[in-house]
Amino acid sequence: MFSFLQKKIPKSTEVYFGLLLAEESGVGYLLEVDNANQKVLIIDQKTFEYANSWEHLIEDVDEVLYGLEQKNKKKVKDIVFFVYSHLYDFNTNEIHKSYFEKIKTITSEMDLKSYGFILVHDAIAAYLKLKEQSPLNAILIELDTPTVTTLVYRAGSLSYSKSIAKTTDVTSDLDSIFSQAHKTSILPARIVVYDSKSTSTDLENIISNKWDENLFIQIPRVDVLTTQEVGNAAVADFSNELFNTQSFSPVVQSSPDLNEVASSAQDDSNMGFVVGKDITDEEEVVQDAYINSPIVQPLNDISSSNRQDNSGIFNSFTKRVRASKFPLDFMKKWPLPPVASIVVALLFLFLLGTTGALYAFHKADLSILIRQEKQKKEITINADTGTSVGDGELQLAKQKNQLEIEETIETSGEKQIGEKSQGSLTLLNKDKLERTFKKGTLLQTKKGIKFVLNEDVKVASASESITGDGNVLTVTGKGKGKAVAEAIGTSGNITKDEKLTIENISESLAFATADTAFAGGTQKDVQTVSKEDIENLEKKTLDSLKKSAAEKLSKSNELKFINELSEVSLSKQVYSKEVGEEAASASLKAQGDIVLYGYNPSELQDIILKEFTGVIEDTYEIPKDAVTYTVSSTKKNDDKIALVIDATVGLRKKVDEKKIKSALKGKNKSALTKILKDELKVDGYLLNVKTFIPFLKNTVPFFEKNISLKIDSL
Repeated sequence: MFSFLQKKIPKSTEVYFGLLLAEESGVGYLLEVDNANQKVLIIDQKTFEYANSWEHLIEDVDEVLYGLEQKNKKKVKDIVFFVYSHLYDFNTNEIHKSYFEKIKTITSEMDLKSYGFILVHDAIAAYLKLKEQSPLNAILIELDTPTVTTLVYRAGSLSYSKSIAKTTDVTSDLDSIFSQAHKTSILPARIVVYDSKSTSTDLENIISNKWDENLFIQIPRVDVLTTQEVGNAAVADFSNELFNTQSFSPVVQSSPDLNEVASSAQDDSNMGFVVGKDITDEEEVVQDAYINSPIVQPLNDISSSNRQDNSGIFNSFTKRVRASKFPLDFMKKWPLPPVASIVVALLFLFLLGTTGALYAFHKADLSILIRQEKQKKEITINADTGTSVGDGELQLAKQKNQLEIEETIETSGEKQIGEKSQGSLTLLNKDKLERTFKKGTLLQTKKGIKFVLNEDVKVASASESITGDGNVLTVTGKGKGKAVAEAIGTSGNITKDEKLTIENISESLAFATADTAFAGGTQKDVQTVSKEDIENLEKKTLDSLKKSAAEKLSKSNELKFINELSEVSLSKQVYSKEVGEEAASASLKAQGDIVLYGYNPSELQDIILKEFTGVIEDTYEIPKDAVTYTVSSTKKNDDKIALVIDATVGLRKKVDEKKIKSALKGKNKSALTKILKDELKVDGYLLNVKTFIPFLKNTVPFFEKNISLKIDSL
């Protein structure tokens, strides 16, 4: 399957970056696409491990691509992805979202145009079909670090696929998958295995395992594809999709750069191939192109008929040796005949060359991991700003600085603002005496809403008269006036005819009524500057001054400053707002005079080390990088200062580096693990062997000088 992320119109000749992605490693291919001749050439390639899984994949890919571009003087603008199958969701027919997002990030951040992606199992199936000229009937097994994936092909079609987490027993993992796949039909009697890292143990177990005969038509044949074949098949499928062809013919790219393969322990496949010729016409070239695995043979074993006879080379060399003239007296004393002498000389040269190669090209980085035991202690250390300090005292540097700074905070105060309602009213007097209601007289509604007279209002006395029926008729005195609400807000917007009582006067003697509805009362809450805001602003400014001064001084020296001892005073303070003023924020611009007290962290660590060294056993040591501390409190008296330190150190057992090198040189990984664990009692190790000699990649160098030893803590 070839899925396009972004289609484009090809040019006549282009350079692509092919990226083969597994779970923890990948291969970058520099591809030259010749659209005119419809062929693809691998210019160069680079195998790499992810530094931190897929989290920082883009940095790893960028480094690989940059190296290939610089080495081959090419500029890449296009990319095609080759993806291991377990990264693909067969239910949705899409790459799993987490991986797909990383792939999209590569294309966007590296400014590359993506042509699409090819699934590795599809490429291998197409390659085997072309090679064997028949539809594929086989089980493809894809081994990657976290998973094992099984893909069953019948008559060239994928009929079953399954990915599961890989355990230490890969054959048991496969048995469980085969049992499920067998429920649909008998499994093909052929297994093809390919591995992202060529794990020898897993491959050997699969090859040597006795599979359940009930699952297969007959005992299955197991073939193994090398990493080079997987990459070649992927690029070939890219070419077939690109040019809509059905051919594949890899050949070795003759380039001086490929001679560098032997000098790198990481690059195991700087080979090339051309895609675009018919596979049946170039069978011998296909066989010669692949690199044989030291553990298992690839699908295309090189037949004896294709091997070169080196006897002629050897004979011509021996003739040249025989033709040389040795001193006669030496020949007379030499006890061996000429042919034997030549053999001895060749053996000597072989041993000398082997020793030289081991010395020059077999090196290793070995990290010994020792578990730490944590110890904590509270230590009081005297510090002094003077020019000389006593033993066990810490030298403090007193440094002054002046900075200008401006800080801003959000305000937290609140207040209500608005308008008071107002209107006209009538005051009614029932008393037989005339009354004058002064400006400022307080009136109140039944609901308790208070109003104030805006002016003096004079009201005549009430009068009485006797009606024809003999009843007494009282006529109240009336006076007009205006009033305003005592408080802001809409509550003062009372309705017409609402009755109001008059302060300190009985309602039976006098009262008032609203002539019209009162209006104009409004109210809203606003944010203001509070007193606490000003205090917090000053504190923030002081803290920022301390921090800014410490950062400025730290850049110019190696001192670490003690914040608790800092002295700061503010001057030329300018506030943007005052207390009570409406504002969403307030700022303070000021000049600060700062005095800081700093120390050298290395000197403090040395003092802490002395405090612990005297109380630990001689068989233990404290690495300086295992010392951590915090200054929990300080006391200052003039220039004399006491620091209370909460210190923590990591104790680890001492090891004899010379003894380790002597015991491990020339040992393989299994022996190395046993010696380190059982004899030297270490807790772990990391070994990185640098050599181009395949069978020495799991062996510690034979020369102690070539072992770079580092002691680390767990």
